[in-house]
Amino acid sequence: MMPYVQKAVVSLVGLPLAGKSTLGQALARTLHCPHYELDALVETHIGKPIHRFLSKDTEAAFRQTEAQMLKDCLHHPTPFVLSLGGGTPCVSNTMSRLRDAGPCIFLDISWRALYARLKQTPLRCRPLIQAMTSAKEPIPSPRTLQKHLSYRLPFYQKAHFQLSVDHKDLHQLTQEALQLLQQTPPLRS
Repeated sequence: MMPYVQKAVVSLVGLPLAGKSTLGQALARTLHCPHYELDALVETHIGKPIHRFLSKDTEAAFRQTEAQMLKDCLHHPTPFVLSLGGGTPCVSNTMSRLRDAGPCIFLDISWRALYARLKQTPLRCRPLIQAMTSAKEPIPSPRTLQKHLSYRLPFYQKAHFQLSVDHKDLHQLTQEALQLLQQTPPLRS
């Protein structure tokens, strides 16, 4: 394992469908450490899928539970790779906490690539994106996605590193992420 990563959490942030979970699993295999998905940990804690929780409770209640689960994760004694939900970095001081815990990588996906992936994904498990749909637009267009999700980008851009995912396969993304992890993360405010 790389010296900087030996005692750290490697966190992956980005828009929904950017590939955080898939790349997280590949990185964890390569680094010989566990991979956790914050959304899966939250679902285990609340005992139901997030979309069912949000249908009966508020997003604020969800974010509170999510923040507590993240806090618990970041106190884990051994290194691991953590894939976060798309909205997690946009809450309070989350990005600062992630950066303090170890290298943080923003998986940057274009609006067009996000739209292409979205067309192949069931929306029922993505309540935020499902809320953007209408009878006229059953799958949100790249313009609609940008309108509703672009506020997240300044949070993601606080990550130590930015990795474009467009037109790359998993092997290439894994290799590029490993190259980033060999660097000492740059200081960012």
